[in-house]
Amino acid sequence: MTELKTARLLLKHLDDRDKYRLVELLSVYEVAQNLTRVPHPYTLSDAEDWLARVKENPFNLSIFLNDKLIGGVSLRDRQDSSYELGYWVGADYWGQGFATEAVGGLLNFAYLQIRPLVVVANVYKENVVSSKVLRKLGFTATGEGEVFSLPRQVWVPTFTYRYKA
Repeated sequence: MTELKTARLLLKHLDDRDKYRLVELLSVYEVAQNLTRVPHPYTLSDAEDWLARVKENPFNLSIFLNDKLIGGVSLRDRQDSSYELGYWVGADYWGQGFATEAVGGLLNFAYLQIRPLVVVANVYKENVVSSKVLRKLGFTATGEGEVFSLPRQVWVPTFTYRYKA
């Protein structure tokens, strides 16, 4: 089981004990609205489905601060020699650099195993903070598009970013 330590965080796979906390964090609409594939409202059944899938991917980790779940970060294989980045942090933890730290930790870990490492990310145009996180970590804007937002049930305009190491 993968465990990564950063300066303040522990990145590791979720286990069954974390499912209620996962529901608590992702049930906040302000968090869910910035995500693409997370249903809203987020239910215990959704968390159990996620737990069943999460162990299949060594790059699909949760973010813990002082042994408490605060978010998630993942790289999903796009089967074109690149990976799609996804991440989120609970609303109470916004603005403290946790997303930048967690994504940086995962990118460093992935780079040790995958070379070249090519990562893409889509960010809702209105999510200025998430765009700043990616730029801080060396991502460059490559275009614009749209993705379907499951929690919003609409297509949302996005910026596309790319990272190569």
